[in-house]
Amino acid sequence: MSRAQRANRVYLQWHLTNKCRNRCRHCYQLSYDGVDITTKEAISIIEDFLYCCNEFDALPVIALTGGDPMLNQDFWSIIKEIKKRAQIDCVSVLGNPEQINKENIEKLKPFNLKHFQLSLDGTELTHDYFRYKGSFKRTIQAIEDLSENGIPVYVMSTISYQNYLEMPEVMEIAYEHGATHWMFARWIPSKGDCGIFPGDYIKFVKRILQKHRKYEKSGYKRLRKEPLIARFQDKLLLEDQIVVSGGCGMGSSTITMLPDKTLMACRRHPKSVIGKWSLKENFLYHFLNNPEMNKYRKIERIENCNKCALLKFCRGCRAAAYVASGKEFQKDPQCPGPVYI
Repeated sequence: MSRAQRANRVYLQWHLTNKCRNRCRHCYQLSYDGVDITTKEAISIIEDFLYCCNEFDALPVIALTGGDPMLNQDFWSIIKEIKKRAQIDCVSVLGNPEQINKENIEKLKPFNLKHFQLSLDGTELTHDYFRYKGSFKRTIQAIEDLSENGIPVYVMSTISYQNYLEMPEVMEIAYEHGATHWMFARWIPSKGDCGIFPGDYIKFVKRILQKHRKYEKSGYKRLRKEPLIARFQDKLLLEDQIVVSGGCGMGSSTITMLPDKTLMACRRHPKSVIGKWSLKENFLYHFLNNPEMNKYRKIERIENCNKCALLKFCRGCRAAAYVASGKEFQKDPQCPGPVYI
């Protein structure tokens, strides 16, 4: 087994800019202004992140996002600097379809992206309601164009009471047009929750997993992003489990950097700012010694999760729990309760 197959991963969600030409109704971004990351700044950040991953004997995963990351004027030089320094293909781009044209696709090809992620938030009328009229068709075209040029496409769907029943059809649409993976995550409002009752949500997740199974049999990846998927894992996986190996990555395997170098344990968790990156307070410091980061590792404090056999596999969505309750260690609002074995 190669190192790439057996190593843990550390995930950096790196917001290169706040600039975005969309104004999505469910976006958690509050400002579209501010200073972008420059290439000069990026080089130090890249080298430090790769050093941190090496110290952990972990594979680096860097997701360039925004705003729309391709609106950062240094986007192409930043991605080039990552590829010069990383020993593996570790870069993905989370962007919008408006920048996907023939010229940019040709420029993306040499970088061997892990994937380019686009969003579909419903069938045409629903998706366009969340974004703008014509966005659905533009997104479908971008999925096809990227796929036809050998660039893997992930499709993300943000779900709430307004659109979750459309997701089985959205999944099919994504795969039919060339996506290599489809996934979903819940809408995180500023206060409250996504509006789906726990029982209905679990029925939805079960239905989605059953429908997705036919794609997995054809070689597509399993669905993993939603922590509550763990409720349907093979119970044999729970035996002798002593380390956290899935679910919410807050405090363990993920970190977010904003364009001003602010670091968050989770971009969707509004109160998870842990500090700012600097050469002195670098990634290694924040992962190992930052008390705010360490706070999120106290998973035994999470209500209901601390009684659940899936503690190391799930822990619910900490961002969803916080905005619903205002408390750091409250239960996930869509979780119906602990699983006992």
